[in-house]
Amino acid sequence: MTTDCGAPIWILILGIIFPTGLSNEHFFITNSISEGLLPSCGALRKQYEEDERLSFAPFPPDISGQWISERCEIRPGPEFIARKYEFYKNHTFKMIQFFYGDPNCVLPLYSLVAHGSFDPIGPSWVTPGGLEIDFTLFNVKATPYTNDVAEELFYRINRTCPDIVQKRHWKPHHQYLIYSYDDDEHDESSNLTDYDCLHGIHAVFNEIQLIRIIKRPGRIISFSPRSKFNMKSYLYLGDIHPVPEGRFSYRPTSYQEPLISVDTAIHCHTCAKIIRSSVHNPPHLHPRSSVSVALKNDWISRGCEVLSYGTFLKRHYTFETPELRVRKRKRLTSTWRAEINYFSDPSCLHPIYSTNLQGTYAVGRESSVQGFQNMEIITTSTILTPQDASIVANLNGHSGDVCGKQGSWILGGSQELAKTSGCMGLGIFLPRREKSLIKTERDSRDFGLLYLGVSQVLSDETRNNKPTSIHPPLVNCKKDDIDGNEISPLSYSMPLNSCSKFPTSTISFTLFVVVHLIVNHSWTL
Repeated sequence: MTTDCGAPIWILILGIIFPTGLSNEHFFITNSISEGLLPSCGALRKQYEEDERLSFAPFPPDISGQWISERCEIRPGPEFIARKYEFYKNHTFKMIQFFYGDPNCVLPLYSLVAHGSFDPIGPSWVTPGGLEIDFTLFNVKATPYTNDVAEELFYRINRTCPDIVQKRHWKPHHQYLIYSYDDDEHDESSNLTDYDCLHGIHAVFNEIQLIRIIKRPGRIISFSPRSKFNMKSYLYLGDIHPVPEGRFSYRPTSYQEPLISVDTAIHCHTCAKIIRSSVHNPPHLHPRSSVSVALKNDWISRGCEVLSYGTFLKRHYTFETPELRVRKRKRLTSTWRAEINYFSDPSCLHPIYSTNLQGTYAVGRESSVQGFQNMEIITTSTILTPQDASIVANLNGHSGDVCGKQGSWILGGSQELAKTSGCMGLGIFLPRREKSLIKTERDSRDFGLLYLGVSQVLSDETRNNKPTSIHPPLVNCKKDDIDGNEISPLSYSMPLNSCSKFPTSTISFTLFVVVHLIVNHSWTL
């Protein structure tokens, strides 16, 4: 039996079973690149809201067990890192941090392993939903993986603790004690007490001071409401100060990318590599897809996001670029719009105000942060809509027209802030010129992701500063139809009677696999 394409149907079935990633023309990429096959923003938003409805955050959280990174993470600095943490029932912990020289975590530089204890304090007053914790470090050991890194670590540690480091040279894959607390019970091999050489490499572990666990559905197949899922457990730990010198006195008020419990880390190749790793066998993660995604389109938050000091929000960005034939005739600027909704709770159920922003942007050269490009953003318009009575009272309490027209704010009423050059009470200034970072990529399910850097307002004081902190990724989607009809969510299936949607490269590769199996294993069909 054959399809309309003239190809045997078993070829197409095997093509689905053995998809190839050797060509950028294969089914998953070509279909998801096509704007017509993108999931609609409304469909994605509904799915995320459904997932949030099924999610819950146990309190107080039980963090006992092993937690690992799902992907290569980017910390301010920038630092490229993968984490493997284990917390025990007796309130002690072992935290392993693997540091890399590339944004794909392929080339390990060194690792840090820390042992210590922790004690819960109580709910966070600064970041609602979080649990504050006190901790004590017992010891920290560093393991370099190359000769150059060993020499660099030795130099930086010796400069910080010249009376502690006695050896002249460090060697790759050897462990070296760089922090010790006076407690021989926890480190019998150490005859040194109370020394701290962590400042030399800006190493901190105060992320454990703020924690939150969320259990939410993990979609296995697609974003279809009928797709199967299993509940996954995620551990959110405190954020890292964007300036390395400020890390040691900083207490977290936001979160990093979450770690996933090894008990729920299924269908995750990266997780498997990290689970099997150790300080003597660091994980070498797979490079991410080099297929970028066109910036022009809509991008939305995957869920409720949190910024510093308990700011909860959801974002929706739209980027537009002039068509090439128009740009050839005259110079046009690229424009952007954003709708940002702010909430008072970590589940984003209680809105307090929203902002609609507009402006222009320009993407520049490759950034010093590997994988990113520099970006300049200009905000020319901001419309503010208060959605909470306390916000209305606050806005009407300002004297003079420093945040819209004085005394004119009402619940649900919108005002353009450009006339008053922004809103001082909410930290909004117009016009505003900022520098940021930008990167697009595809996740394991071939959905487009957009990473934007934490912007810094351009001024004489910040002109030489470089943003290195990254916001959570936004997901690519198609603007909803005007008539309210939404396309079906993208799933990994295709009609067998569609020739054009099944690339020749996939059929060719499938034939190669079949012939290879027959020749080498004497299999017959």
